[in-house]
Amino acid sequence: MAAPNITDLATTWEELLRELLDRFDVPGAVLGVSHRGERVLVTAGVAGLRNPQPVSTATVFQLGSISKVYTATLLLALAGPEILERPVAELVPEAEWMDPEIRVHHLLTHSSGLGGDYFADTGRGEDALARYVTALASLPRDVPLASGSRYSYCNSGFAVLGRLIEILSGENYDAALRTRLLDPLGARATVTLAEDAIMHPVALGHNRHDPEPLRADHTWNFSRACNPLGGVCASAGDLLSFAELHLRDGHGGDGATILDPEAARLMRQRHLQTPPLSRPSARGLGWGIYDWEGAELVGHDGETLGQIACLRLVPSEGLAFVVLTNAIPDGDEITRALGEAVLEPWGLVQPTIARPSHGIGNGRFDPGPYLGRYGNLDAIFEVTAADPGLVVTSRTIAEGLEDNTEVTRLIPIGDGAFIDADADRPTRAMRFDDPDPNGRFQSYFAGRIAWRSSDKDE
Repeated sequence: MAAPNITDLATTWEELLRELLDRFDVPGAVLGVSHRGERVLVTAGVAGLRNPQPVSTATVFQLGSISKVYTATLLLALAGPEILERPVAELVPEAEWMDPEIRVHHLLTHSSGLGGDYFADTGRGEDALARYVTALASLPRDVPLASGSRYSYCNSGFAVLGRLIEILSGENYDAALRTRLLDPLGARATVTLAEDAIMHPVALGHNRHDPEPLRADHTWNFSRACNPLGGVCASAGDLLSFAELHLRDGHGGDGATILDPEAARLMRQRHLQTPPLSRPSARGLGWGIYDWEGAELVGHDGETLGQIACLRLVPSEGLAFVVLTNAIPDGDEITRALGEAVLEPWGLVQPTIARPSHGIGNGRFDPGPYLGRYGNLDAIFEVTAADPGLVVTSRTIAEGLEDNTEVTRLIPIGDGAFIDADADRPTRAMRFDDPDPNGRFQSYFAGRIAWRSSDKDE
């Protein structure tokens, strides 16, 4: 069967994009699709409520955590795979406090156990990353177990990798990214600093906190030290160029080698399985790996102070797509719907988790072992009982993030796993683990591990 023609599909995707913006009241978005050398870019809406200029293919959006794949790519381009087994404390002077068993590959796969969510502003100077890494010494670990033993999403590890890039390159992170990756890629509309972003049409972020209406953000992007973990900004076309670099196993559009092909393929391999029914299903080096019905995808999502982004590659098909939006949380609905629409012509379907078929827990669910307070650097989670399962009230406490409280109703599906009761099509499970001798669970996992607080703190 002939492969779908993305040019023929462009009108359908553009109509869907406009309909989704209206349905979810998101100011603007852009979809980009690349397939075996052909590209389609469609836009809709405005770049911001305070600057209602139409979104164009040149509009620069915040990529959030997709930045981590840029950092991983740059590191391997500089040092090659041989650096993966090196102890971080030997490579980064400001990380001499770090346990010697923490290797570079642990940071790349979110398995170091370091406290993950720290978005402190350590200044605008070229020592911002060095100061950030030094400050991490005073923070608790999110996973007080051997490195490599647990997956727990870790932002701070990529700031440490950013500092390692500075040491290896002799340049600050932003300059190294420009000279060693972006310029060879021809990515002129990719930036990390505000003074560079304003040379392009820029999308502003927006947030909706019920029952308040959508509002424009007062802050644009993270502090400089957070650039390696979440500060890269790009147009959809530039992000497609980055995706195509990986689809071509490290070769640029002109055929020049930017990343060694072996390293590019190594980045996409499974290095760490995530807990069952998680999304992504596994971690590569920087990449997440997603098991869809019909193919394996690699990619990453990004969420900043007011924008949501999505990048997915289907290497077996030479296919990639990007979705960039400027609103939270509704941008997430748009990225999901557009992603499914793009991949459907290839017969690819995102798997969902079946709800219990004979009543929730079959009337035998005991909430007692789950109740209490759990915490990490990101949030405090209060778990209470509710018919028919649990309610988790999370309060953000991460340094550098806005205070926010969210309430999630959970339905048990067995073996300590739960799904969001309000999700139309649940695609990932949250879970409790580490029961004590009395069967009382000690940890809660929703992408990051949070540990039970002591009884006196509950």
